[in-house]
Amino acid sequence: MEDDQSQMKRKLLIKRRFHQQASKSMMLRMKSPPPVAGRKHEPVQTDLYLEE
Repeated sequence: MEDDQSQMKRKLLIKRRFHQQASKSMMLRMKSPPPVAGRKHEPVQTDLYLEE
């Protein structure tokens, strides 16, 4: 019985860790890579109307 509880806790911990890593990798993918040395990122408006 105690073995079953420890196995369930272990599975839950593994599942939580997997979800944390998945969300972390998703957040890393959403960012732009750093600019190359000597350059910088600039915001660009691509829509036809002017945003204020």
